[in-house]
Amino acid sequence: MSGSLRKVLTLGLVLVLFASLFASAAGVLGLVRNYLWNRSEREGLAMINGASRFLERQETRPKRPSVLKRPNVSNRARNWKRFQRGPGQLLLVKNGILTFGAEDEERDWTGIVEKIRPGTHRVEYDESQWQVIARPIHSSTADLVVAVLPWSPSVRLIRALLLYQVLVSLGVLAVALVVVSYFSARIARPLEELKEKTGSVGVGSVEELKPSAVSEIAQLQSSFLDMSQRVEQAMASQRRFVADASHELKTPLTAISGMLELLQSRQDMEPEDRKQALSVAKKEADRMESLIADLLLLSRAQAKRSGEQKSFQLSELVAEQVETLRVLFPNQKFVLSGDTEVVHTMNPAAFSRVVRNLMENAARYAGGEPIEVVFLEDKETVGLSVKDAGPGIPVEKQDQLFQRFYRTDSGRARAEGGHGLGLAIVKALVEEGNGQIECVSQVGKGSEFRILFQKA
Repeated sequence: MSGSLRKVLTLGLVLVLFASLFASAAGVLGLVRNYLWNRSEREGLAMINGASRFLERQETRPKRPSVLKRPNVSNRARNWKRFQRGPGQLLLVKNGILTFGAEDEERDWTGIVEKIRPGTHRVEYDESQWQVIARPIHSSTADLVVAVLPWSPSVRLIRALLLYQVLVSLGVLAVALVVVSYFSARIARPLEELKEKTGSVGVGSVEELKPSAVSEIAQLQSSFLDMSQRVEQAMASQRRFVADASHELKTPLTAISGMLELLQSRQDMEPEDRKQALSVAKKEADRMESLIADLLLLSRAQAKRSGEQKSFQLSELVAEQVETLRVLFPNQKFVLSGDTEVVHTMNPAAFSRVVRNLMENAARYAGGEPIEVVFLEDKETVGLSVKDAGPGIPVEKQDQLFQRFYRTDSGRARAEGGHGLGLAIVKALVEEGNGQIECVSQVGKGSEFRILFQKA
């Protein structure tokens, strides 16, 4: 991956640089060419304008012999030289015939006449390139005044500039290739290391990565390490869950299997003993059924599939659970206070299960002291708190309260039929309802579980 990434980065950046250099060279050469062409055209137009004015003056003075009509060719040429600039040549054309300019000592211009047309254009003639500017004129001497200026020197200059641009571009590209290769390697190396580390996620601990100098890649490395840690924690939690669930299911299954073997091996068992064995098997089967139901509920809550959302008054569902718990704990007193009109939207059955688990836990540890349920509401949240005056929970155990199969007093919880899933279910259902739960507890002074939901 790293090698191909380096190649892609290097090739991409070099291509971008090449395109930039090409566009820059094309732009510069275009500007130079236009400048030279326009400058030459201005010179040619100046020559044409001077000659045109001269011819017009000659036409307005017909009695005086025109310079162009003098038989002495050298005198005619001397008069026209004052209009010529640099190496440019003036020509006069009448009805497609060259009337002046053919007598140039350096070059015969007769053959260029057939290539002349009004306007400004480039012509190849006599193994050279020329800029030809032709303008119509109303004169008895000519109907076209033509300025012919050499364009080959400009072409050579443009080609020299092009060669210079090519050489400079090749040098820049060579330097850029080295620089880009270096920096692309610096970018790709951490990504290659990151790729190698991905194979360790879920298999073993992921070692620290060497921080990249590129801030975005450094952030990616940090995010990857955070993700890998979360994955490791999730997988460790999953392994603990499987082990704990297997252990919890194995206990009732072992008891049921033992009772069935006992009944099978002792055909002459007394009716009372048989009844007791069946009662134990039934109790363990019920316990296993309850555990499986709790596991399914926890799974649905964590997947946010606990049921339909409805609006309800918290106090109504709390009152229903109080009536149910008074049957299980006839000597326990429950005190409701706060704003009983508080309304929230979530699955009512899920909220009832939350309240039941919290109040049942409180009743088991309250020691006969009243349990206080307070309804809470402010501008942003609604909720309630369940407070007991029990023995409290040590600080070192409070962080583990909401883990699956965790029991602060495993012997007592198991004796009372608990699986250690109650608070884990509460936390999952509260979070599904867009809420949070917290525990405030002090040894010897009791515990308070507070749940708060965001208002819709």
